[in-house]
Amino acid sequence: MASAQAQLRTVEETAKQSWGAVLGNQLGESDQTFARLVQRQEYLVQVTLPPGVLIATPPTTATIQLENGQQQEITYVSPATKTDSAVQGVSFLYTVPASSDVLPGMNVLASLPRASTTESVVIPRNAVVWWQGRAWIYVRIGPTTFARRAITTDHPLPGGDYLDTALKGGTEVVVQGAQELLSEEFRARIQVGDEGGGD
Repeated sequence: MASAQAQLRTVEETAKQSWGAVLGNQLGESDQTFARLVQRQEYLVQVTLPPGVLIATPPTTATIQLENGQQQEITYVSPATKTDSAVQGVSFLYTVPASSDVLPGMNVLASLPRASTTESVVIPRNAVVWWQGRAWIYVRIGPTTFARRAITTDHPLPGGDYLDTALKGGTEVVVQGAQELLSEEFRARIQVGDEGGGD
């Protein structure tokens, strides 16, 4: 019994890593969504947004365009645990009836309600420095001057990048040498403090 329970926990954890907590937690339960997927009555569809686009609340239903030009409704399941390597945006899992013309491995075009999207900027992980438990970036404010700005990390991307909704498009962000700028900033503060103490 203990061995069987250990194996079940391993399978559950593997399912969570592959499909997320929502589907992983349904494994072994009498949930109809998971049962329809196992019985191939429905397929999972991964919808990946373009880089820099966020959805505050994913719509419960969306549509995909089939090869024959027809639209097929899809139903929201959960956030995806990985992105499409070709698109590199935030991804969600939806289900589609297996009776449609969609087949596993097929690429389709998805349409989500426009009102739910928010424009954002992709912050590369190399641009982020951590200080006092917060994430910061350096932006150019002059020909040779930079300023540190706090960013939110509520929207991480696979690979360590982040989406930020506060930063305006076109802002120049330091992507190489950000850690050195942080060190230089505090070295300058220490020097100014020392000079002030000597007066």
